[in-house]
Parts: sequence; structure tokens; C-alpha cells
Amino acid sequence: MGFIIRHRLGNEDDQPDLSVLSALLDELDSPDEEHVSVSIQDDSGWTFAVYVSGGVTWENVEDDPVRPRHMEGVPRSRTLELALAVAAGDLAMVEREPWLPGYF
Repeated sequence: MGFIIRHRLGNEDDQPDLSVLSALLDELDSPDEEHVSVSIQDDSGWTFAVYVSGGVTWENVEDDPVRPRHMEGVPRSRTLELALAVAAGDLAMVEREPWLPGYF
């Protein structure tokens, strides 16, 4: 299973080394009111996005009936674990989180 990451400024990397995920999240530490998130997406469209606010979203951008979900105040260490799970194809781990419906 493959994945891509989207950097804060919108550029993408296909199948990067997993070691870059921590640096991807670090991009959220610098001030920028226009670019507020980074994300990782698997080949089937499941997308885990992390926001400057500490909120995260989980949605399938390829499957309209699947509604987006979110959590707020997620610690950086947990966001890294979830991003690594998406990269590894362990979507079941991400699904077990206490998601709330919709966007935050």
C-alpha cells in the first residue's frame, strides 16, 4: 500500500521515508495563517490531516458516503503515531480512535 504526504505549502511527496513524518508535523510550528495543515493519504483516499490548532481530521476523499470525522487537542506524539499507522496501512488502528462527526 502506498501513501503521499502533503506539506504545509501544498507540495506533495510520494512514498517518502517514514522518518520524514516527524518533520512534516514540525512544519506546523511556524506561524502561517493561510497554510494551516499537513496530511498523509493512502492509495484508497483515506486522509489524515493535522492542523496548527492541534485538531485532526480523518476522511476518505475518494468515497463520498464516508463522512469526515475529527478530534481536537491531540498531542503531537499521538498525531505522529496515527500518521505512521496510515503510512503502514493500519487503518483499523486509526478507526479505533474516539472520532467526532464532521470537521472541528
